[in-house]
Amino acid sequence: MTSSTQSSRKLFSNELEARLDELLFASHSHRSAKNIADGLERLKREDQERVLHWTGVAAQSYAEIGYLVAALAPRALERLDAAGFEAWVLAGLDAYDRHGGQAAMAQLRAFEAFGAARARAPVAAKLADQEVRLARFLHGLSGRALALAEGSVAHTDTETVFLPAQLAEYPAAADNRRLYKAMAALLWAQTRHGTFGSAEVDVEAALARWPDRARALRWFAAPS
Repeated sequence: MTSSTQSSRKLFSNELEARLDELLFASHSHRSAKNIADGLERLKREDQERVLHWTGVAAQSYAEIGYLVAALAPRALERLDAAGFEAWVLAGLDAYDRHGGQAAMAQLRAFEAFGAARARAPVAAKLADQEVRLARFLHGLSGRALALAEGSVAHTDTETVFLPAQLAEYPAAADNRRLYKAMAALLWAQTRHGTFGSAEVDVEAALARWPDRARALRWFAAPS
């Protein structure tokens, strides 16, 4: 067998398992590498190497993120091209750097939404482009300056309004810009009507009771 044939043939499950064990040795879940390897066996060799590469990159930040990348890769690659797969992993790592492990896991598990948002990117609205206008809008509503910051989930602590870095819910850019304004108005209303910072409602204490704070925050921030 020539070297070119060896490099192009798909890796078998036992070979993939050995590679994964090397990459994920620090993961609490590494005992399940066999199941992941079985899922990766059906991929093209090029995709197998791509998954192994990015699994290793992710595992350098946090082994459990690397494990999740490898576990989700076959399904993610059904919806993402090579560039999209790379962007998906990097988005998960960015979420880890900004918000920690739970946020990174949530970001990676949402690969279908990530793929859909990527497809709608040309009409997406970006917080960085809307920040000045939104800050003035909030100042006008509240009569005081409210800080704006990026957040994985739209919410507020009464001093800062946290909004997603990008919105692409609608097929028109103008509608996505209006959605930012509507979300900002809703969060201002939460501060205006006493949901936060009152003796009756201690939001942080309520969120602390949940093992998955990010998930609890999404439930809390969702419109009723």
